[in-house]
Amino acid sequence: MKRESIDTEPFAVAFEFDPASLVLLSAQAQGDGWVYKGTRPDGEAVLKIAPAEETDTKVRDARMAFVQYLAERGASIARPLPSREGEWIVTRDEGERTLTATAYVRAFGGHLGRRMEGQSLGSWNEALYAEWGRVMGRIHALGRAFAHEPIAAHLPTWEGEVVHMTDWCRDAAVKEKWVEMRQFLETLPQTDDGFGPIHNDLHPQNFLVGFDRGKLALTVVDFDVCNHHWFMTGIGIALYHAMWAGGWQVDQRPFVRRFVPAFLAGYREENPLSVAWVEHLHAFLQYRELLMFTVFSDAWRGSRGGWQRQQLRMWRERILSGRPVVNVTFG
Repeated sequence: MKRESIDTEPFAVAFEFDPASLVLLSAQAQGDGWVYKGTRPDGEAVLKIAPAEETDTKVRDARMAFVQYLAERGASIARPLPSREGEWIVTRDEGERTLTATAYVRAFGGHLGRRMEGQSLGSWNEALYAEWGRVMGRIHALGRAFAHEPIAAHLPTWEGEVVHMTDWCRDAAVKEKWVEMRQFLETLPQTDDGFGPIHNDLHPQNFLVGFDRGKLALTVVDFDVCNHHWFMTGIGIALYHAMWAGGWQVDQRPFVRRFVPAFLAGYREENPLSVAWVEHLHAFLQYRELLMFTVFSDAWRGSRGGWQRQQLRMWRERILSGRPVVNVTFG
């Protein structure tokens, strides 16, 4: 697939990067956009350029306000940087499209690889799971407070996400499962003990693992889909992707029995969570599976290998059967 090129210099200059220093880290013209590392007068940073979403400016501003709120209060996230004009988001028209750019202090560390459990620092182990939970718990605890800020009203809601996914889904049978999921979610309370602004995509590709004076540290990136949701949505995302990283062909139950207690112990250091909420974890795993099937049915269209077809088939069969994603008792 041919990589699309963009004019980075205007954005680099706006955020005080040396244009010649930019190095492309990732490129997804239809997804997260283009991510570069480069140097500014104050050190190495990351420049992210993306097509402007159909959402209005107020949504983008609200998401950036949430990121700033978290950074100012010590959450383990990549700290945003302003442009030379003091703007947090720089927008520029390029032909028939509009691009937006943001900049962040470059987080140290790297992404996790395929799940291989071990006892060394940075391995997939209980220390990692607890820190993952602690970092998410801190974001959720701060999200409860941010929810009372006037600008938080402009963050999208779970309802918009469900409507979007239901409309996007091309499979009529699976679309009906989206309808059922919405009916279930409408029965849940939206009280601040379990609901508020969340990252909404905190899987291993959206945090970096490193060490701060010998201590394990996670730094969260990419708040592009943060919105008002249940805290269990975030926990379901973490568990779902932790299982996926180990390969669905293996029995996930022994891993889940190690992951969940460690993750929740770390989470509860920062944000209280009742057993009653944890008992809904199966439903939020199913929510994530519905979303994954919907997104990847489209993303893999026309370029599906054997493993992709198998993955979609496995997801669809489990969704339609109503079987739990993993047969473990929670709570």
